[in-house]
Amino acid sequence: MLLALLVVGGLWHRSDQQPGDITLALDPECDLRAGPCVSRSPDGGAVEFGIEPRQIPLLQPLSLRIRLQGLEAQAVGVEITGVNMDMGYNRLELERQDDGSYLGDGVLPVCTHRKMIWQALVVVVGDHGRIAAPFHFSTIRE
Repeated sequence: MLLALLVVGGLWHRSDQQPGDITLALDPECDLRAGPCVSRSPDGGAVEFGIEPRQIPLLQPLSLRIRLQGLEAQAVGVEITGVNMDMGYNRLELERQDDGSYLGDGVLPVCTHRKMIWQALVVVVGDHGRIAAPFHFSTIRE
């Protein structure tokens, strides 16, 4: 199991863009508070990303779910970064579920900004290379 994690981790953690890697366009209409959003690749594949609970609270457990359509994956992860303030780099590896989706848990830190904008970059690693699908969402500090 450890060897598999190291191999998959090595595939996923490549930080340099390689031939065949694709970054999908950000959908400005995506509202993860309303439900999962879908990002489509030019070849017909799709990455669906959702967060529960939909209020996206800070300092509380979040469930991240990804569903793939027309894409095979060796590894699926999410890299969460702050857009309007550097909040460090949070990387979560998701586990494949029996229904074919990928699931992981995370927690967002509190920021000094009342409204924080985040990017969740879903990274799908497979024989096709790496596909990265960005999704933006916001949190409000109460």
